Amino acid sequence: MMARLMAKGIKPRLLINEKDGKWVICTETIFKTMTIEFTLNVEFEETTGDGRELKVTIYDCNNGLNPIVYFSGVCSI
Repeated sequence: MMARLMAKGIKPRLLINEKDGKWVICTETIFKTMTIEFTLNVEFEETTGDGRELKVTIYDCNNGLNPIVYFSGVCSI
């Protein structure tokens, strides 16, 4: 219970950088840092915080970055 109360108060820091078409999105907390590196329109593999293996392609659309995610052969937009 105490761990949940402590985690509830943590505010993650989100860093987004792009250089020469290579994007880096980093989420930092005092407990964990997660980094995703990708190039737009190119499929890459990602491991989620809970250990799932995903195949992801991120596209640049008019309203922002939109991912298409494959997990166990099922597509999620």
